[in-house]
Amino acid sequence: MNNAILKQKDRLVKLLSAINGIIYQEALLHREFIAELNREQLMSGINAKGHDTPDYVEGSLFGTGKINLKDTGDFHAGIQPLFDDLGIEMWSTDEKTRFLEPMYDALGLTQESKKMLRDKMKQGIINSIKQKL
Repeated sequence: MNNAILKQKDRLVKLLSAINGIIYQEALLHREFIAELNREQLMSGINAKGHDTPDYVEGSLFGTGKINLKDTGDFHAGIQPLFDDLGIEMWSTDEKTRFLEPMYDALGLTQESKKMLRDKMKQGIINSIKQKL
């Protein structure tokens, strides 16, 4: 192989090894957007799997319609993304999370929200990749 091809190959290998870090850094820049996507889903009565949340029971102190888990606001205020090698996991710092999450599948992004996140992150990822090339 000629020298130019070997240099290009080396640059691509370095880029491939850096791609997870690029995506991670871009996701960190959009932490609040990610949390807001999850909150918006819940306010629309949609859980992390894209299914409707149950309705409030008639006569509930919290109103009518779909359960949105914003009764006191603590659960929503505590929603945040956690990042690790496997991706993004959603959590809430509210003490009721350990009870609410298994009951409602509230934390996480639907496919639609994931698409919105990808669209939001796309240009930043492209710019970072161009800088590495």
